[in-house]
Amino acid sequence: MSMDTVKIDVSTAPVCAGKTNEMMMQRAGVETIRRGYDKYILLDHGTGSVVTGVSQSGAVSRAGRGSVIVKMFKEGDPAGANALSARDLLGPSWQEIVNKKDKTSCL
Repeated sequence: MSMDTVKIDVSTAPVCAGKTNEMMMQRAGVETIRRGYDKYILLDHGTGSVVTGVSQSGAVSRAGRGSVIVKMFKEGDPAGANALSARDLLGPSWQEIVNKKDKTSCL
């Protein structure tokens, strides 16, 4: 999209479908830090679910899906005065989370 704006798409397994929003927030924090920024604002966001299967007993499996547009800011940028701190969102182990090679997990 641009140097300071990205779109993040998240697809979750049925076990994680209820955590799609949390996973999008975590991915937004990770991508903000990986791209050299400190804070972000969500500009546009939507979630939903899709049926991934139906068991013989009739139980329905759903997976979550979502996407979000993320505008990123450097610390001290007045335009980001109301932005969320990516490090605060990710918590004290933010470096470990950012350095993981695999995608974020709901578990």
